[in-house]
Amino acid sequence: MSGIQLLMDPGDKVYQYDGSLAGFYTCVQACVHARQMPLAIQTETEAQMNLLSCRQVGTDPIQAHRVRNAISDKISPRVLELCEHVFLSCLVEKELTILRFLILGFEKGSRVIHYLTDPIVHAMLKAEKRLFGEAHLLSGFIRFSDKDGKLFAAISPKNFVLPLLAPHFADRYAMETFLIYDRTHRVALAYKQGHTELVGLEGDFAPDYSETELFYQTLWTQFYQTIAIRERKNHRCRMIHMPKRYWENMVELRGS
Repeated sequence: MSGIQLLMDPGDKVYQYDGSLAGFYTCVQACVHARQMPLAIQTETEAQMNLLSCRQVGTDPIQAHRVRNAISDKISPRVLELCEHVFLSCLVEKELTILRFLILGFEKGSRVIHYLTDPIVHAMLKAEKRLFGEAHLLSGFIRFSDKDGKLFAAISPKNFVLPLLAPHFADRYAMETFLIYDRTHRVALAYKQGHTELVGLEGDFAPDYSETELFYQTLWTQFYQTIAIRERKNHRCRMIHMPKRYWENMVELRGS
């Protein structure tokens, strides 16, 4: 990718990949090689839902590694970091946005990150900020329950924040065994003895709690309700600091 002007012609195909980061980088290489901007870059599941002409791009780890190195070496490590953060985000058409950003980056170099008025750069930085913001909120909102000596929690985030949450909880609960289940993306973060792993799960997943655990959940809910000052309740203020979409996974706020 070095030393070329990326003049991309509009294409009429949807590029289809397996949803992995390596698969996306392989799509980037395929687009640049063809000098063609696709209509969209979608996962296999998304592509099945439209009637457009699709091109299946198989994941090539070697090509993906080359693309990754090219981004870091020819643009900057910060641009590579930004791209991989946005890939975790819920930005609409994130793959196409990242591709357009990279094309601009290979043209402008490392200074592309400072083109704050460019709509593509602005969208990338905004998506990254929202990703970090949700990860920060969930680092405080997650509620663990005990299941046979292991900790379990469920979340329903908009962004795929588990990779960002892993270091925080692995450090905080280094001596524990825990699992955080992302209901939105159907992926669980499992931790045991210093090792973390992301595991895909089919369908909704929730353990059967013991009577002891259910007793403590009830006790905690009663405590929360008892210390509340009814006259000072402010639901609008609470929703500003603790968005309502997180409540379903917080014991004390279920049914609020």
